Amino acid sequence: MSSIPRMDPLHSGAPSGVRHHLRVLRRRRGVLVLGVLATLVPAVVFSLLKDPVYQAEAEMLVRSSPIDETIGATAGIDNPERTAENVIRVLQGRAVNQRVADRFGLDGEAPAVSGVPDGNADVIKVRIETGDADHAAALADAYVEAYIAHQREAAVARIDEASEQLRLQIAELGERIDEVDADLANRAATREAEISELRSQVRDLESQRTVAQIRLGELDGQTDLSITEVAERRELAATVGDLDGQIADLEARISDVNLEDDSTLERSRQTLFDQESEFIQRLDELQVESALTTGGAELLTPAEVPAAPASPKPINAAVLAIIAGLLLGAIAAFVLEYLDDSILGPADLAKLGDAPAMLAAVPDETPPDARPISLSTPDSFVVEAYRTLRTNVQFIGIERDMQVIQVTSAVPGEGKSTTAANLAAVLSQTGRTVVLVDADLRKPTVHRAFGVARTYGLTTNLAGEILDLTLQRTSDGPDVLVAGPIPPNPSELLSSHQMGALVNELRTRYDYIVIDAAPVLAVSDALALAQFVDGVLVVVQSNHTSVPRVRNALEALDQVSAPVVGLVLNRVDPRKADLEAYQYGSTYGEVYGAEKSQPPARVPR
Repeated sequence: MSSIPRMDPLHSGAPSGVRHHLRVLRRRRGVLVLGVLATLVPAVVFSLLKDPVYQAEAEMLVRSSPIDETIGATAGIDNPERTAENVIRVLQGRAVNQRVADRFGLDGEAPAVSGVPDGNADVIKVRIETGDADHAAALADAYVEAYIAHQREAAVARIDEASEQLRLQIAELGERIDEVDADLANRAATREAEISELRSQVRDLESQRTVAQIRLGELDGQTDLSITEVAERRELAATVGDLDGQIADLEARISDVNLEDDSTLERSRQTLFDQESEFIQRLDELQVESALTTGGAELLTPAEVPAAPASPKPINAAVLAIIAGLLLGAIAAFVLEYLDDSILGPADLAKLGDAPAMLAAVPDETPPDARPISLSTPDSFVVEAYRTLRTNVQFIGIERDMQVIQVTSAVPGEGKSTTAANLAAVLSQTGRTVVLVDADLRKPTVHRAFGVARTYGLTTNLAGEILDLTLQRTSDGPDVLVAGPIPPNPSELLSSHQMGALVNELRTRYDYIVIDAAPVLAVSDALALAQFVDGVLVVVQSNHTSVPRVRNALEALDQVSAPVVGLVLNRVDPRKADLEAYQYGSTYGEVYGAEKSQPPARVPR
């Protein structure tokens, strides 16, 4: 089973949730500031340059007019919202606008008006915005008055129209009443003529009956009647009886004619009279309403002259601009975060997939001098990160040999030399014998870090010189083997058997050999040297090195079977890289670092 720890994608410490988003925003706070400035400056400038606009508001009470009920124009009265909407449309209509424009002598249209129901739909807030405060208040009142006048005229016009309709209906009812009266008169005249004719016939029959009765009386006065007279008497008696019957029939007919019923026509006539009276009453009401109508509205609260402009409001504009800028900046920050492929913290190392684990994350701090910070400021919290690296290296060394440690990076400038020097320093502080070898034969820096000469060094040994001539001791740190003169063929020298022999000789003298090697992607020196070491540490600079570059470097090392044991995240900003532990580590180093400021004595071999 391999002793090299690997990056676990499921437990990589990848931050998530609100806290991670807040850290992203904090890390990209410059983008937030730019977003705020990009919206705030134009908003404030626009607010300051914009002409002030004043808003005046008058309140208008709207109520249904009695005329509407009189003529039946009550559509929408039961729906207050619809009523308010209709009032606002009329208020904003061309007719009312023209009245206001005429009142103020404006050539074009008057400033636009807006109406807003005030909770209770019977009250409408009439608002005007214009560049003059006094003019705004006057316009608001003028709109209310123009609306009232327009509605009054419209009401009067409706009254006149309704009155004309009523007059037409009254005239029609009068004609129908005259027709009924004429019908009744005709019926009465017909009855009188018929009764007169019947009475004339009765008189004729009575005359005939009287003549017959006189003759019958004469015959009844005679005692000895002849047969002819008896027959005549019998005939006269029959005639009188017949005449009595005819007279009775005519009297009955006269009685029937007198009793003929005109009640239907009379009821019809009365109904027409009632309708005519009702219409006349409604006409009178319309005439009264025409004189008293107010247009169904009144000015409830006159507009006051505004003391301050309604717009622009620089403070409000600034607040809104700041909010918008923060939103835009946040979006830009997250987009940049998504597009940024540089490694900031442990979470970004997880993007490498099955990569070696991170052995340490070193915060960014400038040492007080050119020496390694582990020697110049041993109580610094940064040194705690190097001690963590030392501990992890020692743990790995429990299961496998970790005597020769190569420190490299993907590209130049990631702090590999600083890491190598400090790792060698903290290893030497445990009492072990340690040597730091500067194998970066392109840009050697170890000699400057420890203030020693570079006249003789690694290249001198590879040329055949003995180690005792080139090894240099330091007072409080590891021994140092500097690069020596820069050769024309570094890769060939580092891959030579002389280099292997040198490393083997160093193994016999020291507990740990830390080798500072050139960057992997820049030159092949680190790949050539990897065959002689027990473990390779790859230094990655936070917020500098991209994931693809680190992946390419690891793949190059893997191709030569280099024993990569872990990654070191260097120059980390704990606030940007989600490293909460270093906030504690800082305090820890300040409190307890003094205990480690004095290196222990070397343990003799």
